[in-house]
Parts: sequence; C-alpha cells; structure tokens
Amino acid sequence: MENLLVAIFWLNCGLLIIFLRWPWQWLWTDWARQRLFAERDALFDLGLAGKIEFDAPQYREARKAIENFIRFAHRLTLRQLVIGSILGITNGSVRAKLDHSLASVPDEETRSAVRRHVLRSARTVVIMGVARMPILFIPYFILKFGPIRLRQWLLPAARRVENRITAQAEIDDILENRLYALHGPSKRRAA
Repeated sequence: MENLLVAIFWLNCGLLIIFLRWPWQWLWTDWARQRLFAERDALFDLGLAGKIEFDAPQYREARKAIENFIRFAHRLTLRQLVIGSILGITNGSVRAKLDHSLASVPDEETRSAVRRHVLRSARTVVIMGVARMPILFIPYFILKFGPIRLRQWLLPAARRVENRITAQAEIDDILENRLYALHGPSKRRAA
C-alpha cells in the first residue's frame, strides 16, 4: 500500500510539472496578449477620436512599445531576465523615456491616457512573466501583499525588471529588423 501511495505521489508531481511547463504558460501568455491587444486598441481609439495624430512621433513610439510587448511576450524567460540583470541590459526608466516622449503632447488628458496604456502594457508583461515562472510567485506575493517596508525595498527591483523586459523587447526587435534587412523575409522569425 505504501508503494502505491509513493507512486501516486510521484505521478501527481510529474503531472504538476507538465501542467506548469506547458498549459499554465500558454494560459498566461494568451491572457497577456489579449490584454496587450486591448491596450493597443485603446491607443488606436485615442487616435480615432482625434486626441492624438496617428503620424505623431508620440503615437508611433507608444504603439511600437505596445507592439514589441505583444510580439515578444511569449519569448520572455527567467534566463533572459537573469542574463539581462547580470549584463545590466536596460534602456533607462520606461516611465522617464515615455514622459520625455509625451512632453510635447499639449493635452494633459491625452498625455496621461497614452502613458497609462503603455504602462499597463508593461505591467501586464511583468505579471505574465511572474505568473509563467512559479519560482517568482513568492517575491510577487511579498511585493503585492507584504509589509510596507518590504514592498518599499522590492519595488525598485520590480521596476528594474520592468525596464529590462522593455529593453529586451526593443533589442529583439532591432536584431530581427537587421536580420530581415540582411537576409530578407525568408530568415525572419515568425512572431
């Protein structure tokens, strides 16, 4: 009887690992992409309403940031985050870069709406990255529900992760565009 219980335990552990490796990750990737598409659509709706011009650099930059998140969300791995942290890959604060880009938008309401859509997109990718990697659940829950002092200590780390995810998406986009320019469409990976 004891051997049967041990076998059932190991079978359940194996099934849990399989579930966390494939269906769980697919679920969170699909969730994130759906939210990212909704944010991109909301940004498009701002353009349709005439609040921001489609050909304005601010609109194009915000849309490109969201599209990079959509395009590369499924490729985000813990290994990329660790290597990015070790190498210090970052392109500055997402918020600071976005605020600089949006400074020339005259309407405060439009500026804050565009900013909100891009930052929600970045937050969605961070949540998806944490949810896809069970090893990151504990720091996430500490950050979300932990004591204020601990959250104040972990919040800068979470912002650095957000910046690294953005930088990694931009680097991947640049590399793919260069590969496309050198070798044509046959060598470009499907997003």
